[in-house]
Amino acid sequence: MLSPALNEETVARYRREGLWAGRTLIDDACELAATGGSAPVFLGETCATDYASLLADAHALAAALWERGLRPGDVIAFQLPNWIETAVINLAACRLGLVCNPLMPIYRDAELAFMLNDSRTRAAFVPSSFRGFDFDEMYARLRPELAHRPTVITVRGTGDAGERYEDLLAAGQGRAVTWPQVSPSDTKLLLYTSGTTGRPKAVLHSHETLARAVKLSATHWGIAPGDVVLMPSPVTHATGYASALELPFLQGTRTVLMERWDAAEAVALIERYNIAATIGATPFLKELTAAARASGSRLPSLRVFACGGAAVPPEVIYEANRVFARQPAFRAYGSSEVPYVALGRPGGASADEAATTDGQVIDYDVRVRDDEGRNLAPGQAGEIVARGPALFLGYANAGDTDDCFTADGYFRTGDIGVLTAARWLTITGRKKDLIIRGGENISAKEIEDVLHRHPQIAEAAVVSMPHERLGEGVFAFVITRDGAALDFDALVAHLRTSGLARQKHPERMTIVTQFPRTASGKIRKDILRQMAVQIVAAAATVGSHETDGGLMKTTAHSPRMIAPDLVAMADKEMRIVAGLRTGDGQLVFPMPTHESEKAAYEKILLSGRGTLWSWTVQRFRPKTPPYRGPDGDAFRPFFVGYVEFPEGIVVEGRIDARVDVDELRIGMPMETTAIASFTDEDGEVVHTHGFRPVDQHHNSNRS
Repeated sequence: MLSPALNEETVARYRREGLWAGRTLIDDACELAATGGSAPVFLGETCATDYASLLADAHALAAALWERGLRPGDVIAFQLPNWIETAVINLAACRLGLVCNPLMPIYRDAELAFMLNDSRTRAAFVPSSFRGFDFDEMYARLRPELAHRPTVITVRGTGDAGERYEDLLAAGQGRAVTWPQVSPSDTKLLLYTSGTTGRPKAVLHSHETLARAVKLSATHWGIAPGDVVLMPSPVTHATGYASALELPFLQGTRTVLMERWDAAEAVALIERYNIAATIGATPFLKELTAAARASGSRLPSLRVFACGGAAVPPEVIYEANRVFARQPAFRAYGSSEVPYVALGRPGGASADEAATTDGQVIDYDVRVRDDEGRNLAPGQAGEIVARGPALFLGYANAGDTDDCFTADGYFRTGDIGVLTAARWLTITGRKKDLIIRGGENISAKEIEDVLHRHPQIAEAAVVSMPHERLGEGVFAFVITRDGAALDFDALVAHLRTSGLARQKHPERMTIVTQFPRTASGKIRKDILRQMAVQIVAAAATVGSHETDGGLMKTTAHSPRMIAPDLVAMADKEMRIVAGLRTGDGQLVFPMPTHESEKAAYEKILLSGRGTLWSWTVQRFRPKTPPYRGPDGDAFRPFFVGYVEFPEGIVVEGRIDARVDVDELRIGMPMETTAIASFTDEDGEVVHTHGFRPVDQHHNSNRS
């Protein structure tokens, strides 16, 4: 459904003023193929990647897809790494008027079943295997669940799950096809948001809306034809798709694709290819800065590092610009729905504007509004709403579109921010991230920025927690640098000297090893809020509390375990490895140690009362030796935590996974009840607790 912002009058104005170019990517590709020569477009590849070669492959693939019955408006998916084949698939889709549905390679059965069915995907391009994961097997397993029976096309593989990409290219070579007419206003891209709550929503862009965002941002940042762009972000994410697959044809740039991120390799690539620009999220910038410093390189060719996609602490920008020769780093703001709303500028902006704002609003009509929908004056914080020529068409689900637009056609971003009179925009948090403490609105991001300046904190996430007197309090989850212990008193002193108002000081803190994240890397604050609720509830059950400088320590009265919740508190700041059980008995592990374990950690169905499954740990490690359960079946522990109590006893908590012949199934067979045991240092069991699972199995591809 089209957004209310795209009425006939607005569309006519965009065309009249040249904001929409009236072209498709295939038009640009054909022109470049005729004039671009033999220079490679994608550097470091083993095949020919000049414009003419890419276009020839795209035409061959398009002919083969046409032969198999695909027609304009049909949806094709690709769940591929950053491989050159994605550029060919994207061009072929454009030639036929197909809608591209990029899917992150980390998605597994549950996400794919929903997205492929919801989008009515007709064909899916996948690797046979990638990073040790068998995609052929997964798609064979998924086939009965897919209502529209998409053709599965394997890339760089055997074709066990369907046809081979290479065979389609060969079959389409030289075939004469009368190509369909494709309108620039047709839907080009269907991209699922990886939101932090609820089901994914399918964002729709036309050829013109997406091209407007990509070309304007490149021009604004001074990215010129011939410049080389490094792309570590997945091409199945909005940033990677736009900058790796679209930008070379819209702006004449060249691209270096990274199949997987490695900061040291990125430094080497930037130096080897004189890379001028890259776009990525905060972890990419932090790690590139550290790797460049370690190598002694200042990366003099790098002019642009646009950093966004999630919160960017100011210190990350300041530090990068101290290390890199040309001070290329700056923040930018946008989303899949409204790409590149605010554009920072390297060099042109002051150091503070690059680090402390999310850029200047260039091409959008942006307003900041209060909860009643009234426009706020410059400098006042409220929800950011936006509309403009790069605004998405709407969601595939009409109801989703209705819910996210104002009556006058502005998209509700859900972000809270401040806009200056000079149109510099600063995001202060998500609307759902506001902490209302005693009636006062507190920005989680403001507190996170202060915590990020602490030398022992690598990353911080702040959420609300229940507070008996004030309604909500401030809870901080932190990851320390190199797993170091965090000095409690030093942190209190840091907060006191930061200038942060005392009422904004976190009242509780938990150290974690990693954060639960969406597929695009955003922190799952909904899970952290659930964890905060349960940790506060558990602390109220066991232990006493001492407040110092706004932070609360928890001290255990004695070493004990509280069944059935299996919660233990140590005489230290809490280092939690936790799973949360929802009200319907579903146990959710928010912190997988490896992507291949994601499914196993996310959903394990257990019955029983209690909402928190956690224990404080000083050491955390997976254990793999199998043992025999009471019914003789082989089991393998995959999650083990240790805790030292004040008296020195060491206990071990174990959750076991059943090993079947065909696959590893997470969860216990119905007849088995004992799934957790705690032993002392001598190996004597001091406590055993069991649940009877609601569901027999939960599939996982972990081996």
